[in-house]
Amino acid sequence: MVYVLESRDYCQLETFYAACSGDLSSDEPLKVISMLSARYGRMRQDGRCVKRDYGYVGCAADVLAHVDRLCSGRRVCDFPVAELHGNQPCPNDLTPYLEASYECLPGYDTIRYCICNVQSKTDA
Repeated sequence: MVYVLESRDYCQLETFYAACSGDLSSDEPLKVISMLSARYGRMRQDGRCVKRDYGYVGCAADVLAHVDRLCSGRRVCDFPVAELHGNQPCPNDLTPYLEASYECLPGYDTIRYCICNVQSKTDA
């Protein structure tokens, strides 16, 4: 069962932010991020991040693997979009943006799970 599905554009000077609900102290299942897609570039002109047509739209790099490593399996994830600049597939004088989608699924927060396991082993 999918609880949240979000897809949107994040402009170059913005911060990508994803969050899923859930609380370890409640009966509600914990939900974690599962990245579905992430492209970095200038995919189209009709979005909120590209205002003018400089004749170069449609260049993009698939950055799902990078964003997946940063975010999937966590309850909250954020990073500056500019961090992806090394993946710039377009001419350098054009400003790219991130187009990303994720869903929230029942699961374990990988960071909290690892810390809790280490603490319980050291307490024993």
